[in-house]
Amino acid sequence: MTKSASREWIPLGVVFEGEPIATAGVDLWKFPWESLDERVLLFHPTYPSQPEMLDIYRITTPEQSIEFAAGEVSAGVYAFFITAEQQRRDSLWRLSH
Repeated sequence: MTKSASREWIPLGVVFEGEPIATAGVDLWKFPWESLDERVLLFHPTYPSQPEMLDIYRITTPEQSIEFAAGEVSAGVYAFFITAEQQRRDSLWRLSH
């Protein structure tokens, strides 16, 4: 977990471009990403000594708005982080499904 600018960031995963990655049942690749014009320095989930400067995005679905940090950390490989608040929503969604 990493704190930055009043947000706590939790690693969601590292996937190849387009490979499903979801929180609260929402695949982040399936919706347009709205840039929040913010960046955050986080550490690669698989290689924690490797810092990564990631952009912060929002997607909006009919049910919710999700903020996440993402970036290409290797050729065609992306790291995703969600906020601690989103992780709580994800946990509640998993309990109900």
